[in-house]
Amino acid sequence: MGQHKVRRRSAYLANLGAETRLGLTISLLMTAFYCAYVVGLFLLAGSGPFDRLGVTLGAVLATYVAGGLSCGLLYGALHPLGRSYVGSMVLGVAGATAVFFAIAVAMEGPPAAWGKGEWTLLRWLGVGFGVVLGPFVRWKFRTRP
Repeated sequence: MGQHKVRRRSAYLANLGAETRLGLTISLLMTAFYCAYVVGLFLLAGSGPFDRLGVTLGAVLATYVAGGLSCGLLYGALHPLGRSYVGSMVLGVAGATAVFFAIAVAMEGPPAAWGKGEWTLLRWLGVGFGVVLGPFVRWKFRTRP
């Protein structure tokens, strides 16, 4: 009598908010730098560079913000993977693929219209950047053992 089961939140749920905020903060800071670069390019060179790629300044800015938000949210949801080196690579690949996916949608249109080449390039860019950036972010922003 008198014994009650105490429900304890998992460590994952306990850290979910803080890790999601960290992921969004890092990714939106990176997004701000990319957006500043693009706005600077537009101010210096006009719409020429964008016209050559068939995009607008607004589409590029929206793409960077969408990619940054999705990358930060992915990090928040998958943050336990970041505890290991290989897991941080998986996180990096997921985040990089999300960013390059947003860029590809802005440049190539809806994914339903993509060919094999676009999907292959998306995979290679996601893996190529992710396996490098994932461990770097783990090393740079790791706060716990």
